[in-house]
Amino acid sequence: MMKKYLATLLLTIGLVSLAMVGFSSKKATFYETITLARLEKKLSSEAVVNVYVYSETCTRCRYLKEKLKVGQLKSKIYGLNLSQETDRQVLKNYQIVATPLLLKLSKGGAVLERNDQVVSEQDVIAFFDASFTVK
Repeated sequence: MMKKYLATLLLTIGLVSLAMVGFSSKKATFYETITLARLEKKLSSEAVVNVYVYSETCTRCRYLKEKLKVGQLKSKIYGLNLSQETDRQVLKNYQIVATPLLLKLSKGGAVLERNDQVVSEQDVIAFFDASFTVK
């Protein structure tokens, strides 16, 4: 009887721990996650769209997600997760060979500016919050 009680207790503790890990991984990020379909809609209506291209398997991307906090950037940033995109044409369209990649896209999707040499959170802040005007 005691073994059954102990096994049930350990199972309950394990499940609670897993649930807590799942909830804690859903913390807010400095970007709003966007799908490729939603990004294309934004590009048809907005003058400039800031895009942070990342992958869940990218060590630098995970580092930046931890270091940059919500509200730390003045600009609105959309995060495109390559781990979840199945349309690989996006890689060719934006010449994506590595992540993280920072993009400023104009209406229609033309690349205004890009940075594929992101080392620190300061690189992200400087890129997206620098004043930029469409000519």
